[in-house]
Amino acid sequence: MSEDPTIYINITSKMEKNQAPSGMENWFVMVNVPHDIGQDWKQEVIKIKNSIIKKLNRMMNVDLNKYIIAEDILHPKKIEQMTASYTGSLYGTSSNGLFAAFLRHPNFYNKIKNLYFVGGSVHPGGGIPLCLKSAKIVSEMI
Repeated sequence: MSEDPTIYINITSKMEKNQAPSGMENWFVMVNVPHDIGQDWKQEVIKIKNSIIKKLNRMMNVDLNKYIIAEDILHPKKIEQMTASYTGSLYGTSSNGLFAAFLRHPNFYNKIKNLYFVGGSVHPGGGIPLCLKSAKIVSEMI
């Protein structure tokens, strides 16, 4: 886990007021972490959460802890339990390395006719733009 992680924040209640109680916000905070290889996720979550809050407090000059009234934390072990995603990985095999893009599962399966795959764990990769591209590829194949 990076000592200075990239943090993605989406606050949908900024545009859709009904997504949080009046006068409040709903924050979706995402930090990329490694897939599960037996880490103690209870301890990792504490460490990562503290790191994120410390970084955001510094950047925003605020104490976010006093504003958190409810939270749900997903980590790879929980993601695997909820979705059957192998080792809790959102994007399939690791995207690190020179040949990683070439090792992604294709959008089709040769052994079963008309079986196609779409999403972040198959070609061309993770993230919303690439998932949409994956869908376009499959729609053109069909």
